[in-house]
Order: sequence, then C-alpha cells, then structure tokens
Amino acid sequence: MLAQEKYQRTVLEEAYQQAYENLPEFQKGQVVSAVSPVLSGNRIQKEMCLTVQDPPEGVIWDERISPEKQYELMGLNWSTYDSFGRLIGAQGEYAMVLSVQVPLQDYADGTRELPLFYVMVYDREETQKDDVCAFIHGQTVSFEDLEERKVFEDEKYAAYDVSDYVYGDGESYLQAFFRQNPDVAQNAQTLGRIQNFYTYYQDHLQESVRYLQDAQQK
Repeated sequence: MLAQEKYQRTVLEEAYQQAYENLPEFQKGQVVSAVSPVLSGNRIQKEMCLTVQDPPEGVIWDERISPEKQYELMGLNWSTYDSFGRLIGAQGEYAMVLSVQVPLQDYADGTRELPLFYVMVYDREETQKDDVCAFIHGQTVSFEDLEERKVFEDEKYAAYDVSDYVYGDGESYLQAFFRQNPDVAQNAQTLGRIQNFYTYYQDHLQESVRYLQDAQQK
C-alpha cells in the first residue's frame, strides 16, 4: 500500500509539474520562480535565508505552558510540501513554514506540528516587471495581488505570506488536519493554542521576519 501511494504521488507530481511548465502557452505573462535558500545536500544559503524571531517576553499562546517556554511551541522549517504532502509551488521551490506545536492525546509531552503560515521568497527586481506572477499551490497569482501580503522586502528580495493560497478556509483545513492526525488532542486547550498562535502571527509576522544571519548576530 505504501509503494502504491508513493507511485500515485509521483504520478500526480509529474502531472502537476508538466502543467506548470506548460503555463506560458495558456496565459499572458511570465511566471517568476521562488528563490530557494536550500542547496543540494540540504545546505542553507544563509546570506538570503529568512527566519522568524522568537516571540518577545510576555507573549502567551498557551496558559498551561510556562512563560519562558512559549517559544518552544513554535516550529520553523523550509519545505516544498504542505502538511498533506502537496507541492507548495513548483518542484524545487521552497517556502518558509511557520508551525505551532499541538499536543498529542496519549503522550503527555508529545506534540505534532500544525503548519499555519507559508512564506515564499522572490527576487525583488523580477517581481516588479510587467505581467509577472507567482505559481502557488497549483494557481498563478499576480504580484499585484500579493502586494498586501508582503512580509519582508529589501533591495534584493521580497517575501510574501501565501498561506491563504495553500489551504484556503482555516476551519476546513483544521478539520482535515485532525482527520489525518487522530492522535492529536482535540480539545479546548489545543484549539485555544492554535487560535492564539495564529492571531499573534497574523498581526506580527511582518515585524517578526528577519534574515537568519541578522538574527544570529543578535
């Protein structure tokens, strides 16, 4: 069954990538590729890699967790896939994924990551050309539409929160996540933690995103 599932996923990804490569034939404008910080061998280009700084003292996502450990509820990684194994952009494109750790029902200290924010990085100069767009989760999105979702910009790069394009309706996304992960504790504490985390970064993601090398210097 695992082999069959892997084969089916490979076939779907190949069809997805082929559709992406055929886009110029069916639409006006150029598709701009995301800039990836991940090199071969899973090495990181630190000179352009973004990160999210730890929350400032006093931010509480779960009142049952000690204040000094709130930052441990945050997960951060770079991935080409969403939480259901689907490509976020085109093959080889990575997104910075910000997750909240949710508790498991049968393990006191066990947690699982629930991705809530997906950030894609692009060459800033490319995004400012006429008739250009990004390819996100199977659809093309103009950079004009992405402008209000910008969370970082300097002279070289522009980064956008593309979460809504990845999972759409938040309630349906949560329900699907719980169905896929029945070991997650589905209670008021879990839902409260998710909501508090989401609300905080919805309001503070832009000021929290930093270059990794800058964060290390601090």
